[in-house]
Amino acid sequence: MSAPKYNNPPDGAGCFADTVYYSQTVDVGGGLVKCAGQGGWTVAEGPDGPIPRPAREQVDNAFRNVDHVLREAGLAGGARDVYLVRSYHVNMEETLDMVTEAMRAWVGHRPVWTAVGVARLADARMKIEIDVEAKRHAHCSQDNETSTAGQAG
Repeated sequence: MSAPKYNNPPDGAGCFADTVYYSQTVDVGGGLVKCAGQGGWTVAEGPDGPIPRPAREQVDNAFRNVDHVLREAGLAGGARDVYLVRSYHVNMEETLDMVTEAMRAWVGHRPVWTAVGVARLADARMKIEIDVEAKRHAHCSQDNETSTAGQAG
């Protein structure tokens, strides 16, 4: 098994990783990539730049950031390669439906998902943080309107 490959894009989010000493993504082998929590900052400016106040804009930016760091890690499908989502909400009532909409738009299938309510995120300006796990070529062919629970494969 090869050693994990850590990746930090050369733009805003990657620069922040040096300040706080972490990586944006890690390729653990077998096509699996894990992504650090992504907030509502813009890709160009990263977490040190302005974070918009509207929750919807933060949610959209967080998924845009997920897509960006996954593509920078070599996943051509970006957010469409996601199979697991964890979302951290400062105000669950305000942002839960927004994350659902963003997953439909950015991920395009039903990944496994855990939503967690928190009192605060690392940056007090953030209302949402998203971390994901993805697999190269994991594009889901599932029929989003049909449950396959209990069916033998």
